Amino acid sequence: MRGKQSLLTKELLYDLRVEQRKYIDEIARKTGWGHGTIWRALQKFNVLSWKRRLTEDLLRQKYIVEKKSTREIGEETGWERHCVARKIKQFGIAENLLSICNSGEKNGRYGKPVSQETRRKIGEANSKWKRSDALKRKVALAMKRHWQDAEFKRKMLECSLKGEENSSWRGGNSFEPYSPDFNTMIKWKIKKRDNCTCQLCGKTEGEEMEKYGCKLAVHHIDYDKKNSSAENLITLCKVCNNKVNLNRQYWKAQFQDKLMKFHSGEQG
Repeated sequence: MRGKQSLLTKELLYDLRVEQRKYIDEIARKTGWGHGTIWRALQKFNVLSWKRRLTEDLLRQKYIVEKKSTREIGEETGWERHCVARKIKQFGIAENLLSICNSGEKNGRYGKPVSQETRRKIGEANSKWKRSDALKRKVALAMKRHWQDAEFKRKMLECSLKGEENSSWRGGNSFEPYSPDFNTMIKWKIKKRDNCTCQLCGKTEGEEMEKYGCKLAVHHIDYDKKNSSAENLITLCKVCNNKVNLNRQYWKAQFQDKLMKFHSGEQG
């Protein structure tokens, strides 16, 4: 627990907030009090902020004409950086604020080449980072709320690449029907052969039902829907089945090798 440096008197708050133009998080670090406590004290003592009103004309002047960053605008007006960014988006001054804020000379890496060693270290660091289940649920709920908004959904669909413009385009074969012999019986036989377990991550059908409410999928190794022989089918979970849609040649070779070893072991 942080030690309280001083009492939150009206004089202290006025000096920090108005005279020194400190943000709430800066006052919190200096005094040791929490953000909520400081905010309530500011309201209680009616300590007025030195903030300027964020009008559309002001933001256009600062952001477009003077080419100042959201941080610089925040320092001049007394608002937090994220508040400035929200207003810029609200007024439609910038469609993609993040790319504009981090582009060109405003980017800290501008003009600095990135070595292969640095790229490798960044890749290794990112690969070790795992999102917690709580964070995954939070992100999923947020995305669900976004997609329930008709305007957000319309914009996302307009921006998405369709047809031949999409890197995953395979000539429209996803719309082709499966062969008649790809039925419930063959799926059951393949799952039984694979012990009802995803052959990539090891997830069982029970775990798949508990997490996603669906059964394991049976995947066509060569991505040909008409080739439904047992040697071309393998059991995958929902996540892995989506994952193998990229780098198809790699996964095709991996699964063919896996089944070849399986059959050679059976014969031995």
